[in-house]
Amino acid sequence: MKRPTPRTLAALLVAVLAATTWAVPGFAAEAPEVTTAPTTAAQTTTVLLVRHAERQGQEDALSPLGEARAEALAHVAAAAGVDAVYHAATGRTRETARPLAERLGITPVEHPPLAVGPLAERIRAENAGQVVLVVGHSNTVPAIVEALGGPAMPDLGHDAYDDLFVVTLGTDGTANALHLQFGAETP
Repeated sequence: MKRPTPRTLAALLVAVLAATTWAVPGFAAEAPEVTTAPTTAAQTTTVLLVRHAERQGQEDALSPLGEARAEALAHVAAAAGVDAVYHAATGRTRETARPLAERLGITPVEHPPLAVGPLAERIRAENAGQVVLVVGHSNTVPAIVEALGGPAMPDLGHDAYDDLFVVTLGTDGTANALHLQFGAETP
């Protein structure tokens, strides 16, 4: 059997998301279910969002566990066919994005940590039809999910590092959201 390409895998994920109504675990109870009409992979922008990996104490650097998580993210995101990488302007988000960017030969784009609206607009305008990784913080990742059209949700837990959100954006303005985990489970 021929191994699927990263683009094929991304297209499969998009097709599953487009054909399904998701009640996303952990999202606010009042948030409506997000549904869309089916779209093709070429019409869809896929945004992967994660919080930075575990940091070293209060420093702005990753711990050894965080470095391992950044490598796990690179493994998962490379298979999704990422075209662009955005990260907040901090060392820990930069270090989390670095393994994937280096693996794919992508120059990451820094954005102000709290500029979630402008980031969502930029992704829609500059990355239409692409797969994008965004590395943020426990309070900005949920805000970016919502700014992209996903449901409202609370900030991520202080010690939660394994959340991976996938938001797909159709050309008609619809959005789907999926909540996954990656790497070692956090308590």
